[in-house]
Amino acid sequence: MTQKLELSGLPDRIREYGRGACLVTVGASGMPHVVSVAVDWDGATLATQAGRTSRTNIAARPEVTLLWPGRPDVGYG
Repeated sequence: MTQKLELSGLPDRIREYGRGACLVTVGASGMPHVVSVAVDWDGATLATQAGRTSRTNIAARPEVTLLWPGRPDVGYG
């Protein structure tokens, strides 16, 4: 199930699900690269640390996905 999230609702979702998310990038071969990250939101900028492979993928293909794992009581990410 996909739901559109307006950026204005992002701080609430980070509070609800926590800072821990999965960063999904795509490598040169087209394969996804998924890593765990801690996400920060300062009201204007969404930021996280990224390793060498993630940074290389983002430099070449800047479209990324952030996925917060589902909570046990909800089940959806």
